[in-house]
Formats: sequence, C-alpha cells, structure tokens
Amino acid sequence: MKNDKIKLTDIAQALGISSISVSRALSGQGGVSDELREKVTAKAKEMGYLKAKSMEQKRVLVLHQKPFIQDNSNFSHIMQGMEKALQDANLEYDMEFTDKKSQADLILPNKMQKGPNYDGLIFIGGFDNPI
Repeated sequence: MKNDKIKLTDIAQALGISSISVSRALSGQGGVSDELREKVTAKAKEMGYLKAKSMEQKRVLVLHQKPFIQDNSNFSHIMQGMEKALQDANLEYDMEFTDKKSQADLILPNKMQKGPNYDGLIFIGGFDNPI
C-alpha cells in the first residue's frame, strides 16, 4: 500500500481493534488507554499514515495588551505558562500585542489581517467588549 492510501481501518486491522478506537487514539479523544494510544500512534507512524485534512494541527492566536518584555513580572510567567500549555497541547500558535487604541478603533490584529486562519483566540488582559 502507498503511504497516502493508509486508512484508519488498515491500522485497526493491523492491531486487531476497532476503527473507532484508532480514531479516538489518533485524535486525542477519551475512551482509550494511554497504552493503546501509544500503540496506535506507533503503528500509524510505522505504516506511514497521514492525517486527513480535517485532522490538521489547530492554530491559535494569543492576543495580549502588555508589551512582552523578558522580566520577572507575573505577566511574563503567564505568557510563559501559556506558551508551555500550547506546546504541550501540540498546537501551533502566534502571539501578538494589541494596544487599547487599536482595540477601540476595532482594528484587527496584524496577524489576523495578513496571517493564516485561526481556529481559536486567547485574550490575555483587560479587553473591552464594544457591544
């Protein structure tokens, strides 16, 4: 079989489990043990399984209202913790500073204007709701 033709059912048959279990394991859903998740992931990699377009890595934009400067403040710890959590969740992310004037003028952040589409936004700081 060619690498781009490997399907969930192929992995399931190779391991003697259901396709649903393979799907849950590869998408990070509950209902499968960590041990089975590791076996499924290893077998998928061994067989050359490529994730379907709908299972691509998610991308998040983190907007904050304080310029990020390396220091020992609480803000730096929050930002570092946020980055670690996003990395641990295997998410692609961008971080962008946005000032109060741009927010008041309803100007989209630069990364949203020119960058990729995002699957989610995280706001850090006191953002106003103009509605």
